Amino acid sequence: MGSIFKATHQEVAYFYPKTRLVIILIAGLIILLPLPWTILNGFSILCILSIGLMHGATDHFLDLNTKEKTIQSKIPLSFFAQYLTAILLMAVLWWLFPYAALALFILSSGYHFGQTQWQYLALPEKSILKKLLYLVWGLMIILMIVIYNAKESNDLINSITTGVAVETFRPLLYACCAIFIITLFLIRKYLHRSTVPYEIIELICIYFVSVQTNLLISFGLFFGLWHSLRAAQVQIDKIRKDQRFEIKDFIKGSLPFTLISLFGIALLIWTSSLLNQSIQPPMLFLIAISALTMPHMIIYEGFYNKHSI
Repeated sequence: MGSIFKATHQEVAYFYPKTRLVIILIAGLIILLPLPWTILNGFSILCILSIGLMHGATDHFLDLNTKEKTIQSKIPLSFFAQYLTAILLMAVLWWLFPYAALALFILSSGYHFGQTQWQYLALPEKSILKKLLYLVWGLMIILMIVIYNAKESNDLINSITTGVAVETFRPLLYACCAIFIITLFLIRKYLHRSTVPYEIIELICIYFVSVQTNLLISFGLFFGLWHSLRAAQVQIDKIRKDQRFEIKDFIKGSLPFTLISLFGIALLIWTSSLLNQSIQPPMLFLIAISALTMPHMIIYEGFYNKHSI
């Protein structure tokens, strides 16, 4: 997104080292400087509500590109039908089986987060090892953020269901770390030596942000910057391979659906407060995000498969 964010390692497409350095710098400042919590919380909310929502509000462009159409093409009704159906099914799952919905949300989000992080690997999208890396890396990050902010996480989750203690998932975090290391060893010939230091430093930054801040800041920074910012860069560059697609096209195309998403989330929280529901607003926000995320991840899977090496 702009010349400062262009990859300097041209042999490693979709890696964006300068973007990563900027994110690492921001994380380092948050870790080291005694910044007011109000500013940090506000910045995290801004990351989520801006680039966080915007990167998913251009799914119609990804769907059109996957179907070999231009971004100027009319959005087919089938796109809206499939999108709304996936949202509705996820909402019903939360209503009837919250444990299953939570598990599905965590697993699918972990895979999706890893998919953006490791998109640059020179392996086909259908590679089992690449998909395993996606899943274990993403789960490792989610568990890290949740477990090191255990009290807040427990309060949120137990507002929709009972008996969940995130601390009990610590062995799963360690297992993900072990599988992650083993997977890296198995794909070592596909790793470029210039990318490994970035990955290590980023993991360290995410760990310290999780330990030293709160759940909102940890999730907001990761979701808004590490995931959404770079996911936007990947989609812009992949679509640009087939047609003209610039940052202004991304912003213009994302605004209508971003505003609709914000309105829908606000309406959900407002309705819940009127009905005196015990679910905390942040948990309602996550439920709304999970419902929006399900069709988003399905579309991204098709989009990445279409552009697979």
